[in-house]
Amino acid sequence: MSSRLHWLYLSIAFGLLVIGATVLLAGNPLEWFSEQTVSQQTEQANNKTFHIVTGEFQTTTDDGKELEVYRFSPGHITVNKGDDVTLYIHGVNGRTHNFQIKEFGVSGNVERGQTATVSFKADQTGTFELVCTDHATPETGGPMIAYLTVQD
Repeated sequence: MSSRLHWLYLSIAFGLLVIGATVLLAGNPLEWFSEQTVSQQTEQANNKTFHIVTGEFQTTTDDGKELEVYRFSPGHITVNKGDDVTLYIHGVNGRTHNFQIKEFGVSGNVERGQTATVSFKADQTGTFELVCTDHATPETGGPMIAYLTVQD
């Protein structure tokens, strides 16, 4: 293969690599020139979506006692007052997790291999608990709690 042809192929491959990296890092280039109004952009900014997974940690102590603890990950999320929040809770470990955020009237359950979806408006400020009612105490492998902070 001639040196000139070799450099042409390398240049084309490099160009494709740069374009691919740009799309991966900056998103879809077709969306860069979308004609959204400011109110549409604000509406999207007020929609917050989070993916939360159920996790399980197991260990055996030196004296042979088995310990098992469940948790949500991430363990803390922050939104603004007035945001429309959607949580996708993915069941990875454990059989069933019944959960709730009392202050927002949110409750449901998620089973291993399934996804539960809940939505609510964050209409009050403070820090609130997403708690698994099946694992609420150390005796039941808990507390299995994630925290939701709503700021002004």
